[in-house]
Amino acid sequence: MNLKTLPIGIAALLMAGACSEEAVYDDSRNPGITFNTCITRAKNITSTNDLKDFRVWAFSDIVDSEPFINGLKATRPAGKDYYTFDHSIFWPSDINTLHFWAIGPVDPSIAVENNAKKLSVKGFSPVQEPENQIDLIADYKKVDKEKGTTIDLYFRHTLSNIEVKATGGVTTTGTDDDPKTVYIKGVWFVNPYGKGTLVNKPSTANQADDPDNPVLHTTDLDWTNLSDKTFYGKEFTNVIGLDPTQTPLLCSSDKTNLLLIPQNLNGWDIKNDNPNISQGAYILFLCRVEAKHKGALHEGTADASVKTEGETHIHQLFPYTGNFDRDEYGFSCVPVGTNWEPSKRYTYSLSFCGAGSGAGIYPPELPDGIPSDDKYIRVRPEGKRPGDPVLDYPISFNVTVEDWTDHDWTPGNPENPDTDEPSLP
Repeated sequence: MNLKTLPIGIAALLMAGACSEEAVYDDSRNPGITFNTCITRAKNITSTNDLKDFRVWAFSDIVDSEPFINGLKATRPAGKDYYTFDHSIFWPSDINTLHFWAIGPVDPSIAVENNAKKLSVKGFSPVQEPENQIDLIADYKKVDKEKGTTIDLYFRHTLSNIEVKATGGVTTTGTDDDPKTVYIKGVWFVNPYGKGTLVNKPSTANQADDPDNPVLHTTDLDWTNLSDKTFYGKEFTNVIGLDPTQTPLLCSSDKTNLLLIPQNLNGWDIKNDNPNISQGAYILFLCRVEAKHKGALHEGTADASVKTEGETHIHQLFPYTGNFDRDEYGFSCVPVGTNWEPSKRYTYSLSFCGAGSGAGIYPPELPDGIPSDDKYIRVRPEGKRPGDPVLDYPISFNVTVEDWTDHDWTPGNPENPDTDEPSLP
């Protein structure tokens, strides 16, 4: 698996710790183990300011030996760009090779297990609220003592970064004679797997081909035991009105994304004979569509779904209930199927009510937990079934994929922040 690396440099003096094999490990005459600082700047990881701490494991090649370092927490002092332990640990005198793992941030949802020196994050499940999701990062490094006791860590994102953006209301040519206004009250990804186990496996990269590459890992990370289909997203406090510019929909302060478990996302098949039990994936929108026209209604004409405002009148197109109520919203969706990989950002760009695009299709039966305010219309109009367009056309969209890159840096030279980050082969 080709994973983008995220360097988190750590200049941490590991100070003397308790071990289960003191005769093998406890030798303070050897140089202290340190983690080299490679941080320059960060934005999205948990960001360098957000990554307060992480845990470290170290193993020797001795059969049946206990961990040399067993989940010890490294913490970044306030205002510093390095991380320290609370006691010192030195390289054991009669051990040449150590295998280092680092997993962060320190969080109760990250349950690390050690099975025959193979670490796994078991049963990890991102929380549903985007603003509370964590960026699970990890690194592995095999180090020989003769290479020096300073260890560079190059953390990798283990999750997929998912963004949803939308435009709406105006065609690309500007010739639409029936302009529509689209309001979004909530958005969710429905039916991705929400639980999995992160494991390490032998890398497909050949270390022997490039032994001096600092980020060529001898082990890769993989997600297994995927289960618990769920939904991720949020209902908005303030309605988002779409315009011709790309508008991020999952906004919370400076966060506009979801951090989800990598997986092969199978889209909802609208041809399913029983779509209400379909487990396929789709993006769900809580939305409202209006059309505004010049001129008032003709005298004597009455239409409860139309509102007159001076010399114009406005139609409530969706949800259509026979009334005009600005607080009414309905559910529409668009099926999506994408192979999400770790360390990749997937941006879904959707066009509502533009040239040849509409406002989506009626979704299948919604999962429990999706908001059910009295003004949120779940009942489809008579004669409509799941998969039918809510207006004339479905939503058009495209997906862009890019490496999830947050840093510019030079390994071992934190003073030069303007060099491209190296990537795994």
